[in-house]
Amino acid sequence: MVLILLLLLLLVLLHILLQLLLQLLLLLLLLLLLLLLLLLLLLLLLLLLLLLLLLLLLLLLLLLLLYYYYYYFYYLFYYYYYYYNYNYFYYYYYYYNNYYFYYYYYYNNNNYYYYTTTTTTTTTTTTTTTTTTTTTNNNNNIIINNNYTIIMYHIELYVMKIKLMFMLVVTIISIVVVV
Repeated sequence: MVLILLLLLLLVLLHILLQLLLQLLLLLLLLLLLLLLLLLLLLLLLLLLLLLLLLLLLLLLLLLLLYYYYYYFYYLFYYYYYYYNYNYFYYYYYYYNNYYFYYYYYYNNNNYYYYTTTTTTTTTTTTTTTTTTTTTNNNNNIIINNNYTIIMYHIELYVMKIKLMFMLVVTIISIVVVV
């Protein structure tokens, strides 16, 4: 009788121990799952941080591009066209790469007279900033007898704009490909 009771007690103890072991195993599995979830969250956070760094790098490259190609952007997006019609005088102006180009057209006796003036502005900085401007007049009194030549001047300016846009697009695409 005592042996049977001892055996029953042992069986009960074994059963309790097995249940405890199973519960411990379940807890360990839950902890492992939680660790895996935490690792996944950390990986996602790292990916987000990498994406943010990449976006910041692209923004920095864009700012550098804007800084170094300021004149191209100025020419492409702040392009001014002044048209004056006073006493048959036509005035065309644009600014490109620190150079001022002036084109003068005026109409007299059925002939177009074309004048060009190029003004170069250079700035030297020491303790104070001094600006030296030199003006040279070229091609005075060239007579243009038809409108075709004047139209061709405008077409050349638009071709220059298209070339600059193409160069800008190629630069941006190359930066994106490198990154």
